[in-house]
Amino acid sequence: MLIRSAYPNEFQSVTQLMRQSKAFWGYSAALIEEWHDELSVSSDYISRHNVNLALEKTVLCGMCGFRLEKDWVQVDSLFISPDAIGSGVGSLLLNACVDAAKRAGKSKITLDADPNAEGFYAHHGFVTIDNKPSSIKGRFLPVMCKTLSL
Repeated sequence: MLIRSAYPNEFQSVTQLMRQSKAFWGYSAALIEEWHDELSVSSDYISRHNVNLALEKTVLCGMCGFRLEKDWVQVDSLFISPDAIGSGVGSLLLNACVDAAKRAGKSKITLDADPNAEGFYAHHGFVTIDNKPSSIKGRFLPVMCKTLSL
């Protein structure tokens, strides 16, 4: 499995992967469309932030987008191809993000998790520190944090 930085011209294939991954969890086509902007990545975003891709040969298996903030790293997105869910690709991408955070001298990583992914992040040492309303009325997203030892 190759982990590498995304190129700005790959924004369409990354966006397609994000939408396919979200749909895997049983969200309706209407919700996927409602989340159009949230489930999109632009060439500008890829140019300005860190977007790592996981590839098996030439097949895109996953992506992780994150920003290096002043004192922490903010994970904006982590999506795995439905065919690769459960194969360890998510762990590889998350570990690459942790490694980048440590190299940059950051002491913590934060993210807003999909409720379906809260257990995955907890398994990797993240703790839920809050819940915030999602765009769906009555639904909340776990806000999670991992403290890094530098």
